Amino acid sequence: AFANCYGLTGVVISDTVTTVEGYAFSCCKNLADVVISNSVTSIGTWAFENCDVLTKISIPGSVLSVGNSAFYDCDKLASANIADGVASLGDSAFIDCDALTDVTLPNSLSVIGDYTFSYCRALPSITLPKGITHIDSAAFSSCDKLAEITFQGHAPAISSSAFNYVTANAYYPQNDDTWTGEILNASYGSN
Repeated sequence: AFANCYGLTGVVISDTVTTVEGYAFSCCKNLADVVISNSVTSIGTWAFENCDVLTKISIPGSVLSVGNSAFYDCDKLASANIADGVASLGDSAFIDCDALTDVTLPNSLSVIGDYTFSYCRALPSITLPKGITHIDSAAFSSCDKLAEITFQGHAPAISSSAFNYVTANAYYPQNDDTWTGEILNASYGSN
């Protein structure tokens, strides 16, 4: 729809829109402000990829799924607030967002897909809410500054490569018997 529209600096996705189609705002190099209404239920693949000056995004709880690579390589994206209601983040949804330092994930999210936050090199910490049941391959791979991971719920299934090239302290709920010695002593990445 608006892919490669270099003159576009802001967009309000109105309450008559239910889907942000794939590639809709792809490579809009000057798109700095995006407001997504509560009528939107899905964000398509590559929808906002390479929006180089976008600094923050708030995804309302009406959005059930965020497509693969939806925010791929948004170089200046520093903040992603994902509201309760969002159930799925596609593979590589936020891959290579170099400036990303603040991510809020909802309790409604159950799976962090392959490469979802890979190469988010500035991300210092992440809190994984109670609803997380799976963390897939390379989900946080090469997040160079990731130093603190806080799990708020039961032990999820974690891919052996989920945290490749990450050295971090992990915190988990005490007195939760799903956090077994086997889980706590396993390796979830390589350096």
